[in-house]
Amino acid sequence: IYYLWILTLPGGIAEEVLRDTFVPLTVASVISVLVIFLIRNREDNHQKLLERLNEVNDLFDEISLDENIGIAVLNGSRIVHINRSFLAKFGYNRFDPERSDLREIVSRDNMEVIEEYLSSLGSRDKQGSIAMDITVPGRASHTFLFHARKMVYRGMDCVLAVSVDITRLKKTEQALQNRYHQLQLSLEASGAVLWGADLQGDVLRAPDDFFQMLSYAPEEDPPMFSHFLLACEMSPELEQAFEELIRGERNAVFGEMSFSGVQGRKRWFNTGARITGSDSSGAPLDITGIIYETTAIKEKELDLLEKELEDMQSRKMETIGRLAGGVAHDFNNLLHVIMGYTEILKKVSESDPVVNELAIPILEASSRGRDLVR
Repeated sequence: IYYLWILTLPGGIAEEVLRDTFVPLTVASVISVLVIFLIRNREDNHQKLLERLNEVNDLFDEISLDENIGIAVLNGSRIVHINRSFLAKFGYNRFDPERSDLREIVSRDNMEVIEEYLSSLGSRDKQGSIAMDITVPGRASHTFLFHARKMVYRGMDCVLAVSVDITRLKKTEQALQNRYHQLQLSLEASGAVLWGADLQGDVLRAPDDFFQMLSYAPEEDPPMFSHFLLACEMSPELEQAFEELIRGERNAVFGEMSFSGVQGRKRWFNTGARITGSDSSGAPLDITGIIYETTAIKEKELDLLEKELEDMQSRKMETIGRLAGGVAHDFNNLLHVIMGYTEILKKVSESDPVVNELAIPILEASSRGRDLVR
């Protein structure tokens, strides 16, 4: 603009002004362009920083929508920022900056763990997560999974801590552990053993207790599930049930089987199995089963059955004997009548030799029949 103004001046004046001001004006123009460029660049960086801060704020707001996620910014032991869901976990309605020192809020044991964790944080290195119990005396106690890293917040060296409330998950895990221990105790008390099978690879998966219980020494390694089924003695109904289970036509099977181990002794077992893994088409891939020995119970059942058969045979013979005794008694009565009337016939016909001769064989036969019945 100054150059254009100079060119409008009369020739001698323009030449003199241009000679005196050319260098200062050129330097001032270059400096002005550089200053404008730096200002524009600073404004762009400032705008990018504002956009990043807005993104962080949006992220904080989005995360805060989940009641199980807590966000806290710490400056030493002092809380600088904390979201509402974190406050609500311990029954607070709002954040009180006057009471923001962690040492005055959480228990002493919690504070020692927090300080130890915060002291291990690096300025740039990512740190692993840690499960931590946080107890606010007189309010509540929760278990959180914490992840923290150092950051600069509002010009202060702070620590950003993001937490997930895993209290319910921890209780569920504890309940599952209790159920697992109860199952272990039940298995140990009953002598039962768990086993599994990979149907696709035809592999029997079982602990050593399984093979020791059955006295089973498979020829192949790993043992084949199909060979194990062939070695078992089971009813046709149970065999068909296992075939349907392998084909995926039923979900579970349970029944009694017998097995003769390496000692050759026949023993009885109860076993059950259920499909525990399938492919996308629904075809079974894995099954899990349980087996426990019932030899003692089975042998008692057989002994009782044998005793019942013996008792039945004894009662049968007793009944037959009682029946035979009754028949013999009735037959003996008939013989007495025959013998009595034959004796009378013999006496009244002593003068008739023919009748006497006919009566004698009747008496002899009746006498032999009486002796036979006795």
